[in-house]
Amino acid sequence: MLGVAVGISQSQLSKYLRGIRVLDVDQLDDLCFALHLDITEVMREAAIVARRD
Repeated sequence: MLGVAVGISQSQLSKYLRGIRVLDVDQLDDLCFALHLDITEVMREAAIVARRD
């Protein structure tokens, strides 16, 4: 499970994904690593989406 790979409970992961809690940079990095994503690219895409809104 993804929560185990990141080192957090499934409940915590659910709260992050629903926007109830905010990830810190270390948690985001762990999540990106578990998903084989480049954190720099994730942040770049987030900035693009934020500018659209």
